[in-house]
Amino acid sequence: MVKTAVLFSGQGAQKPGMGKDLYEGSAAARDIFERASAVLPEIKGLCFDADQETLNKTINTQPCTFVVDTAAYAALKEATDIVPSAMAGFSLGEYAAAAASGMIGFEDALRTVLKRAE
Repeated sequence: MVKTAVLFSGQGAQKPGMGKDLYEGSAAARDIFERASAVLPEIKGLCFDADQETLNKTINTQPCTFVVDTAAYAALKEATDIVPSAMAGFSLGEYAAAAASGMIGFEDALRTVLKRAE
């Protein structure tokens, strides 16, 4: 029996254009971004268009990283039949792991990340 773990990145993984390829290539990832936009309308602009300096601000880094982590997992689930045995995250990535595993709802996790980023 093969066991698979999913590890979510934390702050420091941010880069301009992050998540745009996921948004364009995966309906599941696009859904995550749309749901995030209902909570934080500027999320797509921050992820797709912001420069490195803007993304490096914690107030932007944390929600962007959380959303991209969650969108990447949604795209993985959409494209494969992988069922993780475990999920974990580096610091901020723990929130994506909790949301992806169903321990907390995506929108509630995003709101918590926004408070954390403040």
